[in-house]
Amino acid sequence: YKGFINQSLRITFYDPNHKEIESLALTTNEYGTASGEFTVPQGRVLGVYSLRCKVSNVQGATTLRVEEYKRPTFEVKLDQPKETLRLNDSVAVSGQAMYYFGLPVTSGKAQYRVVRVPVWPWWYWWFYSRDQENRYTYEVAAGQCQLDSEGKFKIPFVPKADPSLANTQDIFYNFKVSVEITDEGGETRTADSVYPIGFVAVQAQYDFPYNYFVPEDKIELSIIKSDLSNVPQAGPGSYRLVKLQIPQEVLTPD
Repeated sequence: YKGFINQSLRITFYDPNHKEIESLALTTNEYGTASGEFTVPQGRVLGVYSLRCKVSNVQGATTLRVEEYKRPTFEVKLDQPKETLRLNDSVAVSGQAMYYFGLPVTSGKAQYRVVRVPVWPWWYWWFYSRDQENRYTYEVAAGQCQLDSEGKFKIPFVPKADPSLANTQDIFYNFKVSVEITDEGGETRTADSVYPIGFVAVQAQYDFPYNYFVPEDKIELSIIKSDLSNVPQAGPGSYRLVKLQIPQEVLTPD
């Protein structure tokens, strides 16, 4: 491959209806590159525009999106829960809508949706896909919530799960909470957050510096206590170390 040095080319700008807006005749430099500018006319349709280039007998094209930007006036945030969330218990996720000039959004329409998303183990990579996620994701709750005088709101739902799995402590699910708030002026802002919820609130993880040790090594193992979001948690714990008895001879299958 080599660049088209000092070559004439033409770049044409098209709108989403494939109508030509403007065309530029350019010449490449000693590195085989060229540059120019186009202006999107006022009143044209929004969407996917395209640029087409032709130099010698070679053609190329690319696309770009042209959209109208409107500066937002408020934002929506979802809070992290201050208390432990457990499966099959009634929970409520709180949030707040605030204008950027400091006042709360006190009136408008607030809608929410909660879905349960499966958690795949790392060794399930061969199975995971977007289709599988959509297949095993289902809606837990949906509805409207009220904004109070401070712009705060609460989203209640029950993170349902099979009660027979309660003894399986490592079972947990991700619950995705989405909220959409429209103020009196018609502006809409959204926010979403994922909350991992299980039958237990904490988990333990082992940190091994090596895969194996020899008898002369000084071994230090780390045990990390965290919540389901991998945030470290303080508190007491206990451990038990056992030695495996090596048999005197090889044991046969029978």
